[in-house]
This record gives sequence, structure tokens and C-alpha cells, in this order.
Amino acid sequence: MIEADETFVGGKEKNKHRSKRTGGKQGGAGKAIVLGMLERDGELRTGATRNLSARDIQGTVRANVEPGSLVLTGEHTSFQGLAKDFNHQTVNHSAGEYVRKFYIHTNGIESVWALFKRQIVGTHHYLSRKHLSRYLGEMT
Repeated sequence: MIEADETFVGGKEKNKHRSKRTGGKQGGAGKAIVLGMLERDGELRTGATRNLSARDIQGTVRANVEPGSLVLTGEHTSFQGLAKDFNHQTVNHSAGEYVRKFYIHTNGIESVWALFKRQIVGTHHYLSRKHLSRYLGEMT
């Protein structure tokens, strides 16, 4: 069972000085995108990605996950199409669904993101995009 999810890494506009705010940063605009895959009771793999295109996201999943595996994701459009190579199950967070049938959920990988973001706030305070993969490597 593999849980896959994406997150955005970057500061909040409300924390910037008023003169530095650019606006239009809702939904991850201007932030770094990170993709993670967590094998339950197994390995964690993370990495920065250029965008959330289906080609990039699915290519990364296909390169790291054995065909035929159970892949659990949210319903983001970049994950649609994984059913060709995997047993792909989704949860619909926007409809308030966070777990189905007791085992279909992405809570593990989302906990990884919570810990990573807590690491940023508590230890590093700032991340540069140039070294994002190093911070992810330290966490994984």
C-alpha cells in the first residue's frame, strides 16, 4: 500500500511585511511543490517537482512504485490515470471524506507533511528552493 500526496512549501503572505506582499499567492502560487510517497510500514520517498502536471506526477509515481501496487491518493487531477498500472483508490477531502473502508486514506503521508512543516518553523525558519531536496532528505 502506497500513499501519495503533494504539498506546497513556502511562506504565508500574511507573515510578510506589508510592502513585500505580492498578493495572488492562494492555492500554492509562487510556492515550491513537493511530492511524497509513503509505503505503509515501509519506505518514504519525497522530492520537489516542477509542477502538478499529470505527466510529471504520474511519471514519478510510476518510476518509484511497483506496477500492480495499491496506490492511495486524494482526488487531485494529476493522479487521475494511475489506474492503468496500479490499483488506484482515492479519498475526496473536499467532500469531507478522509477514510473509506478503514484502510483507504492518505493520513500517513499527510502526517509527514505536518512534521516537515513543523521542522521548517521550529528548526530551519527558512528554506531556499535551491536546497529544498536537502531539507527533504534530512527529514526522510
